[in-house]
Amino acid sequence: MNPVKSAGVSVRLACPGDAGGIERFLERVDGDFPVPLTERVDLTEYVSKLMGEGFALVAEEAGNVKGVAAGYANDSRARAAYLSVIAVDGAARGAGVGSLLLNAFELEAAGRGMHLVSLHTNVENSASRAMYERCGYACEEGDRGGMTVSYSKRIVWLTPERPNILLSSAGRRTYLVEWFREALGGRGLVHASNSDPAATSLAAADRGVVTPLIYSEAYVPFMLDYCERERIGAIVPLFDVDIPVLAAHRAEFEAIGCFPVVAPVDFAKVCSDKLSTSELLASAGIPHPCTYVGAYGFMDAVGRGEASFPAFIKPRWGMGSIGLAEASDEEELRVLCGIVERKVRDSYLRFESSADEPDRSVIVQPRIGATEYGMDVYCDLSGRYRGCVVRRKVAMRAGETDVAEVVDADARFEGLARSLAGLSRHPGCMDVDVFDAGGELMVLEMNARFGGGYPFSHAAGVDMPRALVSWLRGEEYDSGALAVKTPGTYMKDMTIVRADRGTGC
Repeated sequence: MNPVKSAGVSVRLACPGDAGGIERFLERVDGDFPVPLTERVDLTEYVSKLMGEGFALVAEEAGNVKGVAAGYANDSRARAAYLSVIAVDGAARGAGVGSLLLNAFELEAAGRGMHLVSLHTNVENSASRAMYERCGYACEEGDRGGMTVSYSKRIVWLTPERPNILLSSAGRRTYLVEWFREALGGRGLVHASNSDPAATSLAAADRGVVTPLIYSEAYVPFMLDYCERERIGAIVPLFDVDIPVLAAHRAEFEAIGCFPVVAPVDFAKVCSDKLSTSELLASAGIPHPCTYVGAYGFMDAVGRGEASFPAFIKPRWGMGSIGLAEASDEEELRVLCGIVERKVRDSYLRFESSADEPDRSVIVQPRIGATEYGMDVYCDLSGRYRGCVVRRKVAMRAGETDVAEVVDADARFEGLARSLAGLSRHPGCMDVDVFDAGGELMVLEMNARFGGGYPFSHAAGVDMPRALVSWLRGEEYDSGALAVKTPGTYMKDMTIVRADRGTGC
């Protein structure tokens, strides 16, 4: 494996000459284990076996050992690696060295043909358990004698048996079809699905399929059958209403060897609900526009001196510019709220809002005099933060950005992106609308998917599809894939797609 690096610490594969140093390091940190290693094993024999039958990784800073991870990758039948030990020097704890070692172990295991990593830890070792769970490990049922608990994580999803990716509810995002095709590099096909047979992505993809409506009881069974039959290793949803559905059925897809690149179900539901988004941001202390339910809620705030006109009226659920209106006074507010409520009832949004009374299906926010930005937040498959890209919105059309300037992500944006990643644990790309109000960043909306602004990031040199494919294959990703190379102003254009490509029309 190539060395894995972060913040001055590098992780490398140990060689036979490292055995003595590893033994001395484990002896030095022995007392930090809930049950010392020396009470369970002979350290010399233990290290010798690890080096002979397994492999070890060493984390170093300026030539000094800061951590060790070691285990075995010899279960060819189950394709499961076992992490036997992971230890970090006390002075280096809290700096991400453990996560770095764990990531390096996964990469090495994947390179040896393993698809799964399993481990055991002391049931009372809360710090280690928290790290494993942050890194995407699932706690298994049962324990060994009541002292240890088991964890496991699937580390490879795109395999020769399941080499393909499905972009669900892909609509007109033909550019993502092409970019994922390039990322696969001929080692898999890009499939696209949509309930509308006129969706251009169906013709652009290697395979296109028309699905039942997302809200149909037939939708999930259809998708499971299709993924099984077409050897789909991962699903990347591109439409807001698709995401909570796939998130709720994540386990069923994973059971057939298919990874849905979706946020945890609770966060997926929050992103679909602008009122819940506001409440979550408030609870996390992240600045956001004040949000009120309906005309009465906003007018009450006006009466208290908390809000003033002009005001934006929006469906509580939905995407783009559906139902968006601006009111300059109370009369306009009441009329426009009624119109937006009707639009909710007459569109697909009625499925999203059916659990609430009609008068709670519309929110109102005061207009913020600020510069508006779009921000991509990038996380790996475990939801660990990997980077962000910031775009100043120059021109909009139909709720999407037509012209944008890709700018440097200063410390404010970087800090906000890290906070949102920690809040969401969202794998892949998350699209965030941000206001810069006099130097204070305010989050307007979060979309747990590739947003309409991602093409500007891609044009500036970012390649999130390539990073995703690397992670899905269990390969070490090129950190340069998520770096802006050519900042500047970019414009969208129109692409014509041949209608009989991929669909058999």
